[in-house]
Amino acid sequence: MPSVTSPMPKPPTLSLTAPLRWLVLVALLLSGCAAVPPTETPQTPVTADTELAGSPARSLLARAEQARDSGQNAAAGRYLERALTMAPNSSWLYRELALIQGARLVGANRIVGVDLNPERKALGERWLWELGERCIF
Repeated sequence: MPSVTSPMPKPPTLSLTAPLRWLVLVALLLSGCAAVPPTETPQTPVTADTELAGSPARSLLARAEQARDSGQNAAAGRYLERALTMAPNSSWLYRELALIQGARLVGANRIVGVDLNPERKALGERWLWELGERCIF
């Protein structure tokens, strides 16, 4: 007896023409480029006055600055450590303490920067201001 086989049905195919396929592909690729990146709003720098407003740690920071200016880094470090017990989340106090401990570690009383290029004066002033040092030119 001969075997009867039925023909396999063909799978359904999309009837898109080649140019239409390319158009869909390009549209999908370009749709990913249509997103607008978020813009950042400029932030004002944090200062000790804004971060420690109304805190008793602000007066200890002022004492630490006076001690640092007079070359008493150990006393300045103690003032800052005490201030950190009052304001433990203050990034300004941690930064000041890191400066004092770094200066104490190398035996320095002040941070000095020397640059012979006058075009970088503004950059040096900004850098020293961020460190909390006075600029002397």
